[in-house]
Amino acid sequence: MKGTSRKWLQGLAISRGLVVGKIAKASRTPEFARSPLIVNSADTEWQKYLGAQENALRLIESLSVEACPRKPTTSPAEQSDLNPDQRSKDDSDSMPVVMTSYGMILSDELLMEKIRTFVFHESNDATTAILRAFKDIRSVVESMQDQYLRDKSLDLDACEELLLSAMSDSKSLNEKKSEHLKARIVVINHPTPQDIIRFHQVGVAGIIAEQGAQLSHAAILARSFNIPTIFSATNINRLCSDGQMAILDASEGKIIVNPSRSELRKAEARRAVELLMNQKLRAGAQSVARTIDGHRVIVFANADGPVDARQLLESGAEGVGLLRTEFLHLNSDSIPHEDHLEVFFRLTSESISPRWLTIRLLDAGGDKPYPRNTNFSKNNQLSLSHVSDKKSQNSPFGLRGIRFLLSEKLILGQQLRALVKANSSGNIKILIPFVTRIDEIRQVKQLVQDIWSNLPEFEKSSLKYPQVGAMVETPAAVHMIDLICAECDFVSVGSNDLTQHILCVERDDPITSKMFNSFHPALLRSLKTVFDYQRYTDTAISLCGEIASNPIATELLIGLGCRHFSCRTAAIPLIKDLIRNLDFESAKKFAEKILPLNDGDEIQNILQERYDELHNLFTSTNLHRNRAS
Repeated sequence: MKGTSRKWLQGLAISRGLVVGKIAKASRTPEFARSPLIVNSADTEWQKYLGAQENALRLIESLSVEACPRKPTTSPAEQSDLNPDQRSKDDSDSMPVVMTSYGMILSDELLMEKIRTFVFHESNDATTAILRAFKDIRSVVESMQDQYLRDKSLDLDACEELLLSAMSDSKSLNEKKSEHLKARIVVINHPTPQDIIRFHQVGVAGIIAEQGAQLSHAAILARSFNIPTIFSATNINRLCSDGQMAILDASEGKIIVNPSRSELRKAEARRAVELLMNQKLRAGAQSVARTIDGHRVIVFANADGPVDARQLLESGAEGVGLLRTEFLHLNSDSIPHEDHLEVFFRLTSESISPRWLTIRLLDAGGDKPYPRNTNFSKNNQLSLSHVSDKKSQNSPFGLRGIRFLLSEKLILGQQLRALVKANSSGNIKILIPFVTRIDEIRQVKQLVQDIWSNLPEFEKSSLKYPQVGAMVETPAAVHMIDLICAECDFVSVGSNDLTQHILCVERDDPITSKMFNSFHPALLRSLKTVFDYQRYTDTAISLCGEIASNPIATELLIGLGCRHFSCRTAAIPLIKDLIRNLDFESAKKFAEKILPLNDGDEIQNILQERYDELHNLFTSTNLHRNRAS
C-alpha cells in the first residue's frame, strides 16, 4: 500500500530543474480512434493516410524548429574577438537527428507501399492499414540478429504513434486524454519520444520515469524542451499515487514523494532563489565570459535546425559552434537542391553576422540515417542503393560522416558549392565530420578550392573564402591532433561520439549504453591531449557535446585547457556565469587532482559536490549583491 508516508528515491538526472507539484500517472500507449472497415472508398482512406502523414511530418518539423536556438539587434562589446574579418562591426542535442530519423521512417517507400496495398487491395481503413504495415515491418526488424537494429523498433513505435495521433479524430481524443497531465509531475514507466512530445504539448511540469537512458531519443527531447526530467527511478510507479505531492530535483536526480512541510518550504525557497538567479543570468548573458584572472573563453551555441538569431543573442551565445545539417533532409523526397541550400546558409549567416556560423557537413551513417530520395534515383541523378546495407549503415564504424560523403560526391559537391556561394558575410565555417585520415581533410579542401577557382570573378568579389575545420570524435583524430591542426583553420571536439568510440559502447544499445560515462578517465585524458596542443597552434579548438553543456564539468574543462565551448542554448547563461567566477590557475590545479583518478562515477560525484559548493557560494554572493543594490 502506497499510503502517505515519505519516500525518497534516486534516479538519473536527464534535464535539470526543480519542481514542486502533484503527481499524475501517464500510460505510454495512447488511444486511437478506430473506424470500421470499408466505411469510405479506398481513395478516401488513402487520402486520410496522406493527410495524417503530412500532419506528422509538419509536427516533426515544427518541433525541430521550436527546440532549436533562434537576428541579433546588437552585439556584445567584445564581439570583435570572434570574427577577425569583421572587427569593425563589433552556441543530446541530438534533436534533429531524432526528428530526421522519424521523418525518414514516415516517408519510407516500403512503408507507404504496404499501407497502399492494405488500403487498395485488402479494403482496410487507413488506421488498420497503418497498424498492419508497422506490425509487419516491426516483426522483420525485431527478428534481426543485429541488436542495434532490434532496438530501432522503438523508433517504429514512436513513428506509428505520431502517424496515428495525426489522424484528426485520434488527435482530439489524445488531447483530452492528456489534459489531466498539465502542470503536473508525470510518472511513466518507459517513455517514448512521442510521449515526451505529448507531455511538452500539454505543458507538464516535470517527468519521472522508471526506465530510460541518458542519451536515448526521449532524453534528448526532454532536454531540448527544457522539461525537468529524471529517468531510472526504480519502483516509482509502485511508490506513488495520483495527486500526491512530490519534489523533483532533476539537478541531482532526487525525488521525494509526500515531502514534509519543512522540505516543501525549503524546496519553494530554493525555487525562488533559482528564479532570481535565472533572472540574473539572463541579464548578464550577453557579457563576455572571462575568468577572474583574465582568461577569455568563447561560448558558442549548438543548433539542430533553423537558427533564431534573437534567441541566440538573448542566450549570450557568441556564434554558432555547430549547426547540424541533417534536418535539411527532413520532409524531403530528394536531396535538397543546391540553390535551396545556398539560400538557407546565406540567410542564416547574414542573420547572425558578424558572429561565426560553423556548419557541419551532412553526418550520415552510424546512428544517423542516410538521406533517402526517390526523385533523384528515378532521374538517374543519384543512387544510394549501394549504401543501403544495414550493417554498414548502422555500424558506428561503417560508411559514415566524411567517408559517406566522399563516396557520394554529388551530395558533398552540392553542400560545398552552396556553402562557398553563401559566404557573402564571411562568417561561414565548414566542419568535416568523422575524420580519421588527413587525406579526408585534404580532399574536402581541394574540392572547396576547385569550387572557388571555378566561380566567376564578379561572384568572388562579393564572397569570402570559407574556413575549413574537422571534427575530433575518434581516437585516431585525438592522436593526430597536431596533424589535423596543421591542415585546418579550426577544430571541434565532438565529445559524445568520442566517448562512444573510446569506450566501445553504443549510446542506443540497452546494455552498453549504461557504460557510457562522460567522465571516464580515458575521455578526460584524451581531452587533455587535445587541449594541451592548443598551446602550440593558432588553430582554435572548441568542445561540443553534452559535457560542454554540463555545469558540473565547467571548472574541470577550463582546467584541462578548453577555451571554446559549444553548448545547448539553454545552458549558455549558466556556463558563462560559472566561467566568470572561476580562477584559471585554481581550475588547472583542480584538473590535475582529477586526472589521476581511475573511476568515472567517482569523478562525477566529486564534480557534483564541487559544483554544489561553488554554486551555493555564487548564489549566496549574488543574492547579497541584489539585496545591496
